[in-house]
Amino acid sequence: MVYLRYVYAIPMHRSIDSTNHFQLIMSNDDILRMFRNDISSCSPLFVLVGMLFKFSAIGMFCFMFFYKLREELKAFYWQKADETARGLYENNLQRLDVEYALHYSQESASPYQMKALQYKVISDSFEPILFYNSPFYYETGLLSAHCDGAADFRGHKHAGGWTYWKNEWKFEAQDPQLWELTKKQKEELFYLICGPYNDVQQHFAFNYRPILQIGLKGVYEQALGKMGTIKKTEEKDFLSSVCEGLQCLKRMSEKFAQKAKELLAVATDEVACANFKRIAETASRVPWEAPKTFYEALNTYAFLRTTIGALEGIGFNSFGRIDMDLYPYYENDLKNGVLTQDQAYELICQFLITWDLHYDHDMKFVFYSDHEF
Repeated sequence: MVYLRYVYAIPMHRSIDSTNHFQLIMSNDDILRMFRNDISSCSPLFVLVGMLFKFSAIGMFCFMFFYKLREELKAFYWQKADETARGLYENNLQRLDVEYALHYSQESASPYQMKALQYKVISDSFEPILFYNSPFYYETGLLSAHCDGAADFRGHKHAGGWTYWKNEWKFEAQDPQLWELTKKQKEELFYLICGPYNDVQQHFAFNYRPILQIGLKGVYEQALGKMGTIKKTEEKDFLSSVCEGLQCLKRMSEKFAQKAKELLAVATDEVACANFKRIAETASRVPWEAPKTFYEALNTYAFLRTTIGALEGIGFNSFGRIDMDLYPYYENDLKNGVLTQDQAYELICQFLITWDLHYDHDMKFVFYSDHEF
């Protein structure tokens, strides 16, 4: 067994537990020392896990204790997700074309107006998917199992790419020869980009911190406040699309809250009831309002990663420095008795499992970037 202390150079104390297994325990001084030092080379999620909890030889296999959650997620992502996403893609694309034809003449809408329409159609059409064994609300059914939000991921498309696809012809019209050369070179893997001349679909990092600090509502109020100070049509269209997108995210979160209430009314399993009750109470507020607890902050990450990916057609490949962003919530919750270390440990495990079960780790490598999984 290779312990985290050797892999990530996290200072820990050794002791022997009652079952004679090695147990690695971090003291409060170790945690504070870690935050004073440079931990930029550590894997953020596992740094957080390492900070919070003790590990033993048995504890390293903690994910096995969440068998029901793993099986439920596998059943959806390995068997249903792609088909569900495909049906929604076809319906949304058709509806977007119809709505566009009704409200705009040919090519009269700005990209911002098209994005606003895209946000509305997608958010109106989706039906929340909640899992009985998960406390998180995030699954829209709009993305294929392996998709991180990119509108066209290995042949799996979703409606978040509609605005781009409607305007893609402009790249070719601007310089046909360069466009053909770029296509040829990408096919030969001369260079790797997810877009026409630069990345427009993947390899983005979303800035969660403003949402953690002031919520979607705070960003919405800032954008709304700017509306009265600008005169250019393009700027107004941009801010209008921002406000529409934020309102759509609010409605999507409220849909999750309503879905949780419906499932809670018929659920009999104790774990499911607890999860649905928690989601119903939280999704009605967060992330429209800024998260206040460790659990709410984790849900903010989960919700925004999938919903913004679905609305924008952009893949967010990293959560960023989740350890730095979440630690204040964890510290505050412990101080105020909101949760214990064991409860935080359970939430972290469930969060990691959520993103780990989107694909089969034993699948064959076929595509050039399959190793990324």
